Amino acid sequence: MHPSSFVEAYVEEGGTAIYLATDAAHVNAAIQDTWKKSVADKIIFQKGAKRSDSKQAVFEIQSAHKSNAEALVEIYSMARCSFMVHGYSAMSESAFYINPALHGQSVNLDYPEPMSVNAFRKIVHSVLKE
Repeated sequence: MHPSSFVEAYVEEGGTAIYLATDAAHVNAAIQDTWKKSVADKIIFQKGAKRSDSKQAVFEIQSAHKSNAEALVEIYSMARCSFMVHGYSAMSESAFYINPALHGQSVNLDYPEPMSVNAFRKIVHSVLKE
């Protein structure tokens, strides 16, 4: 299942903005190049943050202080969202710590097995419409 299928379902159910938390420049480039324009136009992300043009982590490319500051902004942004799709990561777990309500407003695509788009659509609908 392509990730854009989930994002399309989110937009079709009324999602208005998608915060992209990544330090990989190629992820946003791939989204802009391959996803439907109506979906890709809803992507927002931290402006001015250092993005890696390779598989090297950003914290290895620039100062630790700048990387830490950018990570904190990403965590806080995720904690303030209305709906989060995530995998297992320290960043998403930190967002849950700040905003425990996200447990009921999120989908972990790593657990327990890959979710169908229809199941995902039902969860999005229940969060955004009810």
